[in-house]
Amino acid sequence: MVETALASRGLQCHPEHDIILATSAKDSSASVLRLLGDAELRSRLGVAARANVVERYSWEQVTERFELLLYSITSSPS
Repeated sequence: MVETALASRGLQCHPEHDIILATSAKDSSASVLRLLGDAELRSRLGVAARANVVERYSWEQVTERFELLLYSITSSPS
């Protein structure tokens, strides 16, 4: 996963663990080429990024947080 810092805002990611941050178009190209040339890095980043998405952004996780939000709104005194 190659993203700019702006595009990854709001995501809970860790650079070089589950994301590669690029600061320019040239940097993005270099990062993609780096991933294409390094199967181990590509695999490691892919596995970590997928685990991050499943843990934090799956339908189950998002639905659970949304339900808690709705519950807190509807159960608070007016």
